[in-house]
Amino acid sequence: MAPRILLVAGEPSGDQHGAELVRELRARLPQARIEGLGGEQMAEAGMEMLYNLPHQLAIMGFWAVAFRLPRIGRLLSVVRAWFDRHPPDLVVLIDYPGFNGQVARLAHNRGIRVAYFITPQVWAWASSRVHRLGRLCDLLLVILPFEERIYADHGYNARFVGHPLTEQLQAFRQRYDQRRASRQLPPPLQGDDPVLGLLPGSRRQEVRGVLPIMLRAAARLLDQLQPAPRLVLASRAGPLPDGVARQVARVGAAALSTGVAGAVRVRLRTDGNIRADRFLQRTPHQ
Repeated sequence: MAPRILLVAGEPSGDQHGAELVRELRARLPQARIEGLGGEQMAEAGMEMLYNLPHQLAIMGFWAVAFRLPRIGRLLSVVRAWFDRHPPDLVVLIDYPGFNGQVARLAHNRGIRVAYFITPQVWAWASSRVHRLGRLCDLLLVILPFEERIYADHGYNARFVGHPLTEQLQAFRQRYDQRRASRQLPPPLQGDDPVLGLLPGSRRQEVRGVLPIMLRAAARLLDQLQPAPRLVLASRAGPLPDGVARQVARVGAAALSTGVAGAVRVRLRTDGNIRADRFLQRTPHQ
């Protein structure tokens, strides 16, 4: 019988990494049924989408989470019922520790095997949760080399698989160099003038709160720097709110895809995976 694999990713970054995982699973297990709670990238890679989780629950902050607790509770009830009626052979959780921690418990309590890809950094902010996560998961797929030892020292099954951004950035750099050589870059990235990138994150809540501050800082930089850099804005959060969109137009920032924006020289960015992205690219950021 073909294995059934359920994936769960709750944020745009998890959707991106999950899509790579779906493609790899499709190549290695072409007969498997792959379904899950994820985003559009995972669906395009071949996953049967049960619920668009990043679109609904890519949130942060106490009050933002508190206001959505009823929705989160209802969704967990749906997951519980799904496990009871259609138990998968394997559940693969991708980052998003708050929600996925609950999913891990639901699956573990029903004897469903659980693998966690991109485990939460419990070693940094809650070391006691190493045991909680280790007991709930059959396999921990960690992306930092020292994390494998942390879990292994406590008797849990962990494997270092490398950081997914490493391969993604290598592929991006190759595509960028090819487009630059063939003069196919978008106009804001053509030429040799310095480019300042604005990276407010992938959550709509972040964009509404952080991007206006970035735009004010960028406007001051434009007045002080000579030659003045060109501004590019990159975010996977979807359409900008009207007020923020007017601010973007006022300072003359060009909207680009997040992949193309990797070519900029200096960035104003929010926290999250984007920090690792810029570190790996060795690009100054603030």
